[in-house]
Amino acid sequence: MSIRFKLLVLLLALSLLPLGILRTLRGGALEQLGVEMGNLTREALLENAKNQLLTTVEDQARLLDQGARLLTLALASQADRAAQFIENGGRPDATDSVSLTVSEAVHELTSWQVTALEDGRMQVYPEGYPLPPQFDPRHAKWYRDALRSGKLVWTIPSVEPSTHQVTITVSMPLRDASGRTVGVTAIMAPFSRLLADSFRAQGLTPEIKAFLVSTDASEGTSQGLPLIAQYEATSAEVSPENTKFAWCCPSGQLRLSADDPQLGRAMLEDLRSRKSNYRQAFYEGRDALWAYAPTDQWGAALVIVAPVDHMMQTANLARQRLEERVAQQADTSLRFVLAAMAIIATMALWVAGRVTRPIRDLALATERIAQGDLETKVEPHGKDELASLGHAFNNMVPRLRDHARLIEAIALAEELQKNLLPESLPQFAGLEIAAQTKFCEEVGGDFYDVIKDAHGYPGCLSVLLGDVSGHGLDAALLMATARAFLRLRANQNGTPAEVVCEVNRFLTLDTDGTGRFMTLFYMEFDRAAGMISWVRAGHDPAMLFDPEQSTFTELIGPGIPLGVVRDYAFLQQDRCWLLPGQVLLIGSDGLWEARNSFGEMFGKDRTKDVIKSNAELSSQSILDALLASQSEFVGTDTSEDDITLIVIKATQVKNAKNFCWLYP
Repeated sequence: MSIRFKLLVLLLALSLLPLGILRTLRGGALEQLGVEMGNLTREALLENAKNQLLTTVEDQARLLDQGARLLTLALASQADRAAQFIENGGRPDATDSVSLTVSEAVHELTSWQVTALEDGRMQVYPEGYPLPPQFDPRHAKWYRDALRSGKLVWTIPSVEPSTHQVTITVSMPLRDASGRTVGVTAIMAPFSRLLADSFRAQGLTPEIKAFLVSTDASEGTSQGLPLIAQYEATSAEVSPENTKFAWCCPSGQLRLSADDPQLGRAMLEDLRSRKSNYRQAFYEGRDALWAYAPTDQWGAALVIVAPVDHMMQTANLARQRLEERVAQQADTSLRFVLAAMAIIATMALWVAGRVTRPIRDLALATERIAQGDLETKVEPHGKDELASLGHAFNNMVPRLRDHARLIEAIALAEELQKNLLPESLPQFAGLEIAAQTKFCEEVGGDFYDVIKDAHGYPGCLSVLLGDVSGHGLDAALLMATARAFLRLRANQNGTPAEVVCEVNRFLTLDTDGTGRFMTLFYMEFDRAAGMISWVRAGHDPAMLFDPEQSTFTELIGPGIPLGVVRDYAFLQQDRCWLLPGQVLLIGSDGLWEARNSFGEMFGKDRTKDVIKSNAELSSQSILDALLASQSEFVGTDTSEDDITLIVIKATQVKNAKNFCWLYP
């Protein structure tokens, strides 16, 4: 028995007592009391119907927004995979080169997916999907809209020729490595799946209308809102339970409007203010309840219109039966008043105790948990919602314990990872060094190190920056292993290339079969020789800025990430020492790949502008300027990747005898 039914039983039982007393005291006034109770019941049910309609339309709007967000995330993932295969030479028309499938939660929403290039090639999922004859996606509205906007766009619902369903399309452009738009990828979803036929579950009947309308300022007026789609009956059945419904697109430019223009103005004002509400006004000559709620997509809103007389059929029938029953029982009700009062009192006490006991037990158990007792449990009774809540409470407690242990483990890992990063950077004549790591989670996979007297040689400085794939605890563990290998090998004899090759062999033993890898930029400064040597292991090139020439040079070189190929031969690059005033930046891609709320990347051009504008400052000031610029660009959005930066600025040589290469 549900809690709602229990409370209803209690309210009906309590209503019998005043009914019996009033009938005894006033006799002939009992019929009038029945009429008044009928009116009150009708008003209460009408108010309840308004609230239910408002709750229904708000729930459906949230469900529609949730489905739209899931499709947006799925399309972004689909676009990333397609762009990666295009960048690596993959063919989008080869079904074995790229999978366009999405997660189960999103797959249930979709009808089909397509990736099409400007040259006419395309891939459709699922294979064999019935496309219209001579189908060319480049002429489709969703394709043109995505190319024109240059970002993710929605195409308002329309009837799909193949399935005759009202379908919504979300699409976005594809770009190659140079940033040029090469095509469009899209997902098509039947509009009914976004709402999962939940309107039918809410008890919608042919008498109750549901609409999706546009609230665009350029279209909506007080005369009515443009119709985008309508949820209507597709079959006429005798029984409302067997009536089938579907979303349909209206023919022509139809508008939804009330008989009273004042309602249209009020509803339009509410929707443009992002406010859901319900109102009562005539629609097509019938008094009706209007419930509406805005959505986050397409400048649209959901509207439900229900005739009042249809909603009040149950109330009117109850009122009629009540009046008949009062008239029949007018002569015999008095003899049962005392017995009814005793029964009502007993039932009230029993129901109150039955309802409140589980709540009291849950409250006491919650207090014990708040005091730190994570072993507490409750004993659920029955099969109602409170019993389900008790079972959920008991299932929650072990998870709280696990969560508490996990938080402690993460805090410990965070503390250990901070201890692995250099507490302070060594002083090195001729160079001014600043470095910092900013993790997107509590722990991450980025790390850096500065090793003085590398290989046991005074005047040799090793600077390295690594970026483990992914982030979180597993990336942090691989980072700690790689750091230990690098520190150990950098203090032994060997060239930078030999250091990286040997560390790669060790690291491959740990990453084999895991799919994990690490990019690395390893650099050594040899003060005695006046040379700089580096090895690129799949990492972005370092940027060298010369303020005299106002030019940037990238320190490039071949190399794949560590942990991929065990015996890969890494090559070493060399160049002369930095000139005073030159600025060298070694960074992870978390800086220039950071995105703002519009999906725009921070980019390397902005990075270079910040370095150029602050080149005369200290290395620490340049680093602070880069992080501040990135934070301002991203705004309140959270970074999706770790950011690690090392800024090295060449300074004037104060003790020339330590730099033998300065002499001819």
